[in-house]
Amino acid sequence: MPATLPKAIIDMHCHVFNATDLPAIKFINNVFRERYGQEPDGVMPGAGLLLEFVAGHAPRAGDELADFLGKKRPPSEFDTGGGDGLAATPFNPAHALRPDVAKNLLGWLHLFGWSRWDLAAKLASHYSSSGRNCVLMTPALVDYNAWLWNPDKKFQQLTDQVAVMGQMARQPGPCRIHGFVAFDPIRAILADVGRLPAGGGDAAPVFDPHKLVRDAVNKHGFLGVKLYPPMGFRAWHNDAADMKFPDNVKQDINSDGISDRDVGKLIDQQLAKLYKYCAKNGVPILAHAYNSNQSGQCFGWRASPQYWREVIKEFSTSEQPLRVCLAHFGRFDAHDVNKNCIAGPMLSDPWETIFGSILTEPGSEFVFADLSYFSEALDHSERGTALRAKLRDKIRKYLNKHDPDVKHLTYGSDWIMLGREQGNERYHEEIGTFLRDDVGLSSAQLARFFFGNAVRYLGLEPGEQNRERLEQFYRDNKIKDHFPAIDVGV
Repeated sequence: MPATLPKAIIDMHCHVFNATDLPAIKFINNVFRERYGQEPDGVMPGAGLLLEFVAGHAPRAGDELADFLGKKRPPSEFDTGGGDGLAATPFNPAHALRPDVAKNLLGWLHLFGWSRWDLAAKLASHYSSSGRNCVLMTPALVDYNAWLWNPDKKFQQLTDQVAVMGQMARQPGPCRIHGFVAFDPIRAILADVGRLPAGGGDAAPVFDPHKLVRDAVNKHGFLGVKLYPPMGFRAWHNDAADMKFPDNVKQDINSDGISDRDVGKLIDQQLAKLYKYCAKNGVPILAHAYNSNQSGQCFGWRASPQYWREVIKEFSTSEQPLRVCLAHFGRFDAHDVNKNCIAGPMLSDPWETIFGSILTEPGSEFVFADLSYFSEALDHSERGTALRAKLRDKIRKYLNKHDPDVKHLTYGSDWIMLGREQGNERYHEEIGTFLRDDVGLSSAQLARFFFGNAVRYLGLEPGEQNRERLEQFYRDNKIKDHFPAIDVGV
């Protein structure tokens, strides 16, 4: 019998942030430059203006929180008409050049004006429209402010975003929503001396990001922590002699001057505190682990799995294993990006090979990689088909050598970021078909990929700490009947 794709899915790497949750203009400009080699207006005239409009009129976390609580929205510089920003604003792709990309890109930019609740509903509809059951999605928050020099603003801080996600977790619905809270070590360094990143903020309060992590997982139904190394730090050993940090970050930490090595030591201290907490309390970590979306020249290399090898060795034990998922597995080309940035043996090994070798070492029982934003699965052009054939062979070889039972590879969409790709709403079907028909996974292996491995990684098996915290969250909020159907599998 041919293998079958599972009906139940856990999307354990996705995003429902909007333009007020991140330095939208700076970040999306970086995305355009990396993907298309030019600014948004160079790809689509007028895209920059649309992006500025979206960033100024999207609902803030504080607005959406007020909506959930039945309160009046806090005052805003912009009048959005009391609705959800651009959620119902039409766009006209015919006004743009480059028709092959304009429609998708304009639609993607448009999404950044939606509310988080509407974005989550949109993602859930991708699964239900194909007859799949999205049992759980775990949207990850991000914190780029310190690295992209974006001061905090009142009503849209991480604390507000966590509160909104907590309210979303309390709402009824078949696809349960439980987030990953962002953690940035620079913010933690500054919080210790009572300061916010990027020189301050718009009357926004200082908060301790370590306490926010604890509050998120204990009070707001969060399941894990999101780290973003290509902003400018490594998973470990940031005090190495080859580490350099941006002048604005060093100035922010100490205006009188501080060495790169001392900045690295401070970063490692904050990361060590986080890793110890996560290992002790069974809180999983999701980390960007592809050579992309860097905030500075060569920073993408700081996302390499080799630094996670050192973290696993230092902080993960059989009694208190560290749960880590390294995102964006499967292209086998991260080591070919910006090769002028680094020298030595790192250049020769694909990051997937490095990851596979970690699986043989002590403490790696709960180390995973996800196949998120594997957009090659969506490309059925002649070029895309040829590329998929090469990746098929590499993934087969990797699995045969490092993970024959497919116990350390899991599914994530990376939507909303995936939203710029044609056919993104079919991603789960396309990736499943690729793994079944091309790579040759069995029904049992596909079930582990789409569901079972996420349950293990997230610590949601009976008796585990995350499971017990989640059960308590549902009891405390009197929503026990809505507990995610994570025990029935497929």
